[in-house]
Amino acid sequence: MVHYIRSIIPYFTVNAPQLAFIVSSVCRPRRLRWRSGCGDEINFWDKWLGGRGLKWAEKYRERLDPYQPLQGHLSELIDARPGEYVKVLDVGAGPVSSVGKVWKDRTLTLIAVDALAKDYQVLLRKHRIEPVVRTRFSEAETLTKHFAESSFDLVHSRNSLDHSIDPIRGIDQMLRVVKNGCYVYLEHLSNEGHAENYTGLHQWNFGEENGRFVVSTRARWKINVSAVFARRAEIRTDTRTDGRGKWVIVTMRKCGGAAFAPDPVTQTCGNNPPTRGVDRAGVAPSSDVAVPCARVVPHKK
Repeated sequence: MVHYIRSIIPYFTVNAPQLAFIVSSVCRPRRLRWRSGCGDEINFWDKWLGGRGLKWAEKYRERLDPYQPLQGHLSELIDARPGEYVKVLDVGAGPVSSVGKVWKDRTLTLIAVDALAKDYQVLLRKHRIEPVVRTRFSEAETLTKHFAESSFDLVHSRNSLDHSIDPIRGIDQMLRVVKNGCYVYLEHLSNEGHAENYTGLHQWNFGEENGRFVVSTRARWKINVSAVFARRAEIRTDTRTDGRGKWVIVTMRKCGGAAFAPDPVTQTCGNNPPTRGVDRAGVAPSSDVAVPCARVVPHKK
């Protein structure tokens, strides 16, 4: 744990009081605080399953359709020819995964996991629903306890990782279990913690700043995720807007490397020098989050 904290501290934008808050937060029983917020999540899915999707009835039918095709924006991230075997992991899938179950001319195996899987099994029995893919138990932060490293062709997480205990550790685990050259795909509502007034499991904000993926909290400190994982993945951050709001979409193509990025000031990528104005802690003096060596695909406006 100490090594982990040291490894990501250079990518915080914090002042001294905020850093003290971070350290104290890590030392508290985070799991107990997280568990206390699970009731709202379980109640939502109880109503959603009982109401056959409520106002999202079409999504309900799609999730329970055994012939639901793998979504185009996901299949285009997988390099698989017809006849090949494809393995996809859905992290934070809820009681019924939203990921498609079949892919034409390929053999698709979908594995769905969620930290609340045991609670969801109770709800499925209550409402007499048999999902196409039953969600297994695994926290995002402990995927390698359940799956071998470099074993999936795609790892997917939608509107769930920002509900976890530690999303940075969750991303680290996702990159471990996806194969080299393959993608981790994240799709989350922007700044949901702030929008939900930090109630229940909504303790994290996912955002996009100048093409970079950032995570922040109520304490107003930020982690430049693009910098943290710059040595391990090629990262692209986009946004889109629909009736629910603004979404942050992150694709991370695993390219190997150390568990966490080295000192961002001394490390460069190709001919790109370290960003000017960054101190030895890797924190920009302004409110901007600097990425001295991250391989970031420019954001399309």
